[in-house]
Amino acid sequence: MNLDPITRQTQHQADLQTAALIQSSLLPPRAIEKFEDISLAWTVLPLDQVSGDLLGYSWLDNNHLAAFLIDVCGHGLPAAVMAAAIAMRLAPHIENDEAKSSGRQRAAFSPQLVLEALDSEFPLERFERSFTISYLVLNGKTGEFRCSRAGHPMPIIVRKGGQLEFLEAGGTIIGLGHVMPFDESVGRLNAGDAILLYSDGVTECTQESRLFGTEGLSRVLQQCSGMSPEVVCERVLTALRKFNGGAAMRDDVTMLMLAYDMPSLVHGERTHRQS
Repeated sequence: MNLDPITRQTQHQADLQTAALIQSSLLPPRAIEKFEDISLAWTVLPLDQVSGDLLGYSWLDNNHLAAFLIDVCGHGLPAAVMAAAIAMRLAPHIENDEAKSSGRQRAAFSPQLVLEALDSEFPLERFERSFTISYLVLNGKTGEFRCSRAGHPMPIIVRKGGQLEFLEAGGTIIGLGHVMPFDESVGRLNAGDAILLYSDGVTECTQESRLFGTEGLSRVLQQCSGMSPEVVCERVLTALRKFNGGAAMRDDVTMLMLAYDMPSLVHGERTHRQS
């Protein structure tokens, strides 16, 4: 049945609204979370009603928190649908209790293995879109972490004293079929340190011929050391809007920040566990 242009546009808008609702349901339930040893905040500022960016986090066990940030190539409904499929593919790694003893669940503790699995399951020739991702596993008891990225901007550690460390380990974009191996960054957050995952919509924000870049982001982060993840995300957004002169962003802007505090134990048991 042929539809007139107005009807097609109305249906398209309805499809976008439905996709936006589905996508929002895949995001964490609250923008801010505070556990006894980890503070966390995120922000998603989509270019359109729906976004090719998506993030998530949850506990793998009583000590290990897994977090990821995805950026699918392109914008609009196709990118949003693929982002949702990837997030749901990652969900069993993180949330399916029945899979906790399986090899697939154990692999969730290794960012390298997670990215290798995604590279096999989302080939470019099948989905006609590639994507980038950062995947992090943080031990809330010790501060130790493992992190890898696939073509994604380098996660940044913000030390309590203001020093910044960029995590380079990883590989190329997802979808190319193991053209090169992925590797992992391994390290430790100390009390008061934080780590930021972000999409390239942050660093590639442009105003005329100027680029906000990692330099602009670094300046903001150095001024925010020791501040809560919520405040840091707000300060970065404020700096981007100021840099952009108040104009609309040209790409999705997404950030996920985790800050590590000293762990607290009550009678030898962790009391922060939330799902």
